[in-house]
Amino acid sequence: MVAPYTGGDILFGRALVRHRLAARYEMGARFHVQPGSQPIPADRDILLVVRADGQLAPVTGNQTITPLPGDTAVLMGSV
Repeated sequence: MVAPYTGGDILFGRALVRHRLAARYEMGARFHVQPGSQPIPADRDILLVVRADGQLAPVTGNQTITPLPGDTAVLMGSV
């Protein structure tokens, strides 16, 4: 149970709030999926990771995520 007055975290962090994701998409950026065992290209941002056991691990304003072998990374490409 979570108290209604507790603060939440920002999904994907401040740099990738909804309107910024939408603007990047409109300018040509696309979402990509890749195995966690591959290095993340410098021109892509991790949005979330689907762990090998099926759990979702999203990037937030306070938590970065590192994909592991067996995971699947969901990324946002650059424009």
